[in-house]
Amino acid sequence: MLPLFGGPLLLLPLHVVLFELIIDPACSLVFEAEPAPDDLMRQSPRPRAAQLFAIGAILRAVVVGLFALAGFAAIQWWGHRGGWSDQLLRLAGIASIIAANLAMVVWFRSSGRRGLDANPVFDKLLLGVCALLGFILLVPAVAHAFGLPADLDPRWVTAALAAPAAWSGGRWLLRWRSGKAPAGNENSTAQRKTA
Repeated sequence: MLPLFGGPLLLLPLHVVLFELIIDPACSLVFEAEPAPDDLMRQSPRPRAAQLFAIGAILRAVVVGLFALAGFAAIQWWGHRGGWSDQLLRLAGIASIIAANLAMVVWFRSSGRRGLDANPVFDKLLLGVCALLGFILLVPAVAHAFGLPADLDPRWVTAALAAPAAWSGGRWLLRWRSGKAPAGNENSTAQRKTA
């Protein structure tokens, strides 16, 4: 959209591949590994007349997507006002899209009954995202290949990625030290005992 208004071409084919490396694991690992509620077998089945895609769920997804789009547009507007380079605008756009996708994963998961602690796969995904972005931004040749600024201060990059990595790694470490098995294993163990 930005090139139509005289802005730079933000997303290149390589960036689409990068998004796929993040979004696909979020869908196939995080959501697929979400444990079922404890009272799943006591819940009534969905009525036959109920719509597969409820209007409320569609509206909620649209509103969340509009918030993500508004955040992206606000960052780009601020960057244009500040005279950022095309590389810096591209980095801000990529970072805002990745952050918005991760935030939506957190929001949709936390709206469930089990909350954020039931599925440890998200913490591993966040650690992987921080490691991947750190590799791209801290290696000048890789940053140049992605069309991103290659002269960023490594201290700022490390500080920006260390905060979410430490939060996610700390949660995973506490879960590991407490000996809490992933909920999926607990469910499978209970099913074997029942069988």
